[in-house]
Amino acid sequence: MIQVSEYLKMGYRGIVFLHKLDWVETADIKCIHTRQELVCFNRNGTPLRVTVHWRKNSRLNGKGLKQKIEMEEMITQADYETYLMQYGAEDDALFYQAVARKEHERREAERKILEMTPNCPICGNQMIFKYRSHEGVAYWICVVSSKGKCNGSCFIPDETSKKYRQLLEIANQI
Repeated sequence: MIQVSEYLKMGYRGIVFLHKLDWVETADIKCIHTRQELVCFNRNGTPLRVTVHWRKNSRLNGKGLKQKIEMEEMITQADYETYLMQYGAEDDALFYQAVARKEHERREAERKILEMTPNCPICGNQMIFKYRSHEGVAYWICVVSSKGKCNGSCFIPDETSKKYRQLLEIANQI
């Protein structure tokens, strides 16, 4: 299903999905089609009934996800509320709550990373996490080692390395 965020990028709010149709087209290339009918508000707060045709091209040089608005008509506020009661909303508040939760997780991961990062035992500067994937070896190296001022380093146990890499993945999201 097309994510609510795609509709938010288009400027729609208060999204209520009414109908969805999926099909696959395989001629020279594989195209996945989705036609969704929804009611929502535009940027000006006008209630609308919209039909959007989404197409995802599987060709390597394809442009990815494309959309075409097939129909966009104004409806009354009462009609919107009727649809809302009948189908429920894919409320963008849920989308923003998910974004806020992800941001909180990212900040928490950054905090834990700072707590786990030691200072150099030789000069006292902060150390940098390094991982040699071809050897599967993780180690700390002094931040000023690249300037030739310090050669402080130490290996990291596998459990700590794994946890640190997981935190880095979370911290580098969004």
